Amino acid sequence: MRRFLVISFFTCLLIGLWSVGLRQGYLNHFSLPDPILSFFRHFGLTGPPSPAAAPPVQTSPQEIFTKINLYRQNQALAVLSADPALCSALNLTADQPLTDAVLAICPQCTRAALVTASAYVSPNELLTALIFEDATHNHLLSPTARYLCPTTAQGKLALLFVEQATREALAQPSPTSVPVKPVVVVSQPPKNFTEAELWQALVNYRQAHQRSSLIHEESICQYARKRVQDQINLMAQTDASAYPNSDKYPLDDHQGFNQDADSGLAFDLAGKNHLAENLAYWPDAQYAHQIIEWGWDTSTEGHREAQLSNDWTHACLAGSDGFYVAIFGY
Repeated sequence: MRRFLVISFFTCLLIGLWSVGLRQGYLNHFSLPDPILSFFRHFGLTGPPSPAAAPPVQTSPQEIFTKINLYRQNQALAVLSADPALCSALNLTADQPLTDAVLAICPQCTRAALVTASAYVSPNELLTALIFEDATHNHLLSPTARYLCPTTAQGKLALLFVEQATREALAQPSPTSVPVKPVVVVSQPPKNFTEAELWQALVNYRQAHQRSSLIHEESICQYARKRVQDQINLMAQTDASAYPNSDKYPLDDHQGFNQDADSGLAFDLAGKNHLAENLAYWPDAQYAHQIIEWGWDTSTEGHREAQLSNDWTHACLAGSDGFYVAIFGY
């Protein structure tokens, strides 16, 4: 009798635990023999059927279009337009090269680039990929980009970036044209970016490359401004042939920085024991990020390494009359 009670107790306990496991979904992946499963169903001891997995959600072209334009606006770049005629180039057969198809529709366009990805990637994931890939990063931040055509088909997302010649370039007469009146080209003065614009461009650049944050230091700014003035004075007072390195004209090839470091002046003014300097002369730059991303980032002389290094804790950028200086320190 005692044995019967013990067996009955453990049988009921096992059935109860199994029932709870099924109801909570813990045991749904176990295959039960049909007799036992029928017994459980008869007494209502089986759990609810497992819900079907939700199908993946495709990202809409409009979401991507909005995300890319918001990013360009944050970089002080013009938003891109969706031209139906240009977007029709994505539907042409592969027999015709994409650039030829775009130029046939838009003669003033200069370049077309096609980027493809999975249609199930989120807008944030796609934007991150575009930023970190060097090739797509250039399309994303091109100042001459004018049109963007996003489309999805068969689980694929296609992005067509189209660049167009600037108005200044379009206004120039072609080599075979004969202007009615003489054309006088007036050089525009350099666009002086504020220190805040230059600083934000550096912040965005380092964030995009997942680098540590830098502290904006006024004492370093004072020295950066001095170095900008050094370049301006040297250009005004010295012939190109008399430059420290004529290949670097109109920059002093860091000679002034090295002299200030040797005398201790650089460290006294900046208030740091370790310093690095980036120099650039770009009088026709239209956007602050060009100095950082198109100038120093493409340098093979250590400028890219300096502005990406996590060793630096403080920095400042200054510019005037086409000259730009970045000083990093710790």
